[in-house]
Amino acid sequence: MTIDSETRRDLRRIAHHLKPVVIVAERGLEDGVLNEIERALSDHELIKVRLAIADRAVRAATAAEISSFTGADKVADIGKITVLFRPNPSAKPQLSNLQRPVSAGKPTPKRSPTPRSGTGRTGRGKPGVATSRRTVRRKPSQDR
Repeated sequence: MTIDSETRRDLRRIAHHLKPVVIVAERGLEDGVLNEIERALSDHELIKVRLAIADRAVRAATAAEISSFTGADKVADIGKITVLFRPNPSAKPQLSNLQRPVSAGKPTPKRSPTPRSGTGRTGRGKPGVATSRRTVRRKPSQDR
């Protein structure tokens, strides 16, 4: 199965925020690793696989072997990470990376419970200026 360039671009966009679900180490492709890749493709349809293999030629051959064994298309090769796609018409929407809603942007950061602005007082009632979690004591004025 071949993917046209527009679909490939969309799949790369979706896969950008995914983390690798399977790591293939120097021991290569064992039955357990291939079964886990099969399971992940059945559940998620679009996955990242980290190939922790130093030699570039062996890494490319391993990625091609995974693709041919699983029947998945290689969407992208980025360094030691390969993105694989295999459509599954009966995929569960809660697990599929294609059917889940994508967040609109970056999550909003949590607010800090400590005062950040110079209120003149810290949380304990001591006079000072609160500056990013460190209280700086004011020096007494000399004209008193």
